[in-house]
Amino acid sequence: MGESRTPGGPLSWADVCLRKDRLRQRAKESGLLPAWRELDRASREQRDTLREWTALWEAVDAHRVLAGGYVVRTEGEDAASTVAYGCPTARECGRRVIAEPADPAPECRLARQEMAREGR
Repeated sequence: MGESRTPGGPLSWADVCLRKDRLRQRAKESGLLPAWRELDRASREQRDTLREWTALWEAVDAHRVLAGGYVVRTEGEDAASTVAYGCPTARECGRRVIAEPADPAPECRLARQEMAREGR
C-alpha cells in the first residue's frame, strides 16, 4: 500500500480516501477490522485521525510481509475525462477525480458523501 506515497514519507488524506475500501479488506484479512471501523467512524465525523490511519496502513503492510502476498495497487485517473471533483469536506485532502460529465459524482470514502464538482 505504500506505493502511493514517497518512500518513508507521510500518508496523505488523499491516499486514505482513494484506498480506504481496499484497506478495509486488507484490515479484515489482517484481523484489524475493528480498528478500521473506528477510523471510518472518526473520518465521517471529520476528526483528525491521519496518524491513526498511517499506523493501520503500516500494520496491514507488516501483516502482508509476514503473510507473504498481497499488494494494494495504485488506481490512476482517467485522462480522457472532462469533469473534475474534489474533496467535499473542510479537510480538503487534495484528492481529485476526473470523470465523464454523464457519470455520477464519485464518492468521498472518508465522509461517505459525493465529492464536490470543481468550478461550481
